[in-house]
Amino acid sequence: MPQGQVYCRHDDSVDAPYRDIIEWGERREVSFPADPVEPPEWVDADVWAVLRHDEAHTSAFWKVTLACGHSEEVVAPTLDWKPDDGPRLAEAKRVKQMIEEFEQAWASGPMLQSEAEREHTRRMLAAGWPRPMPEQSCHTCPHARAIVAYQHVGWLIPRKEAPKPENPPPARAVLERRLRRAEAEAERLRVQLSGHEERRDA
Repeated sequence: MPQGQVYCRHDDSVDAPYRDIIEWGERREVSFPADPVEPPEWVDADVWAVLRHDEAHTSAFWKVTLACGHSEEVVAPTLDWKPDDGPRLAEAKRVKQMIEEFEQAWASGPMLQSEAEREHTRRMLAAGWPRPMPEQSCHTCPHARAIVAYQHVGWLIPRKEAPKPENPPPARAVLERRLRRAEAEAERLRVQLSGHEERRDA
């Protein structure tokens, strides 16, 4: 998270906004098995026939920083692609065909995409359907909150108690008084002891 923000997860149905990519970071490769023949419940059979990978494959993922300051991952068009190569564009004929297909899909299924997703799709079609796309949906933005105040809540771990200072020695006058009392008590005990001895001798 950027400085001054905190991630606050909530379940409100807010669309992830699209943000421009401003920086490319680390790259990693991920291997996937072949996709099953049967489509998932959330995908139409015709769409699945286009998306499905019938063989195992490996994809390259790049970590990117978006204009909002948050991070996402982007799939590269090929394993050897690098950010310096720039996006790869579809053929003009194919883009024209895709525009017609999307317009038909939106007309037959108004709920197929949200308004924000449609605007994103239109921008990418107008740009020649670049791969990777120069903007990505940020799934952190809907949950990002600005920090407005700090409050001390205590130590995360118990503090080590400081060693207690040793008691200073008593003053000389105090010691002298204690000594006189001790001597007086000793003299009293001697007198009592001598009385016992006299009674025993008698």
